[in-house]
Amino acid sequence: MIIMSSNLLAEKPYSKYCKTARLEFEFRKLRFLELIRAEAPDIILLQEVDPAWREALNSNLGMLGYEVVFGECWSSGLAVAWRSTSFRSLGNWASDSEAGLLVGKLRSLSAERELTVINLHAPWGKASIHAAAYNQYLVADGSFVVGGDFNTDNPETNTNLTFFMSNYFSEQLQFSEATKMLDFTARNVNTNHPEKLDYIVMKGLVSSGAKAIPSSVQLLLPHADGAHFSPENKDNHFSDHAAVLVTWDWL
Repeated sequence: MIIMSSNLLAEKPYSKYCKTARLEFEFRKLRFLELIRAEAPDIILLQEVDPAWREALNSNLGMLGYEVVFGECWSSGLAVAWRSTSFRSLGNWASDSEAGLLVGKLRSLSAERELTVINLHAPWGKASIHAAAYNQYLVADGSFVVGGDFNTDNPETNTNLTFFMSNYFSEQLQFSEATKMLDFTARNVNTNHPEKLDYIVMKGLVSSGAKAIPSSVQLLLPHADGAHFSPENKDNHFSDHAAVLVTWDWL
């Protein structure tokens, strides 16, 4: 099984960050769909799903064999999709927009087991003030997968990473970070430096590999005008975040 998490980069912040060399949304959408076809993930967690991305997902994921649900979020929106030949939804999805959560349960059609799926786009440096919501959704028994953009940059002033890993996703709580081997998942739009913001953690599952697509060289193309991409580069990615993919199985 493969799970993928990707911050899609909503159009509004994209317009803000990119001064002149700006890719059209249609191009970005096609690059995303190419990735889905190539990697064929069983579960997809998406952040910054604004109206443009939501329409694109609604129009295209079904034709690729996926079902999708959406949730509100402090930063655009969230989406979870699953391959309909692998899972069925148990129909109990919930979201918390301020905490950046979309939570639900899927049932494996082959293993006949339930999996709690949590898409998390944490507010930068403010995760701890939403502890009540995280206590409600992140503390439970059974098989769990949590993925998304944890917004963990600048740890000297941002406590998000310590907050999540100490209180919810520690080994003592039977969680493991499937993306631990990755040291890069995104690009700092101000400094152009690589950073790790995106994670996938698991409980009751075992991972056998993780990767970020594209490589840091492709994603971190420097441009004098501050743009994320040069439209002339055929290797352009659709976001300032890499897509993170983890291969996993049941324990």
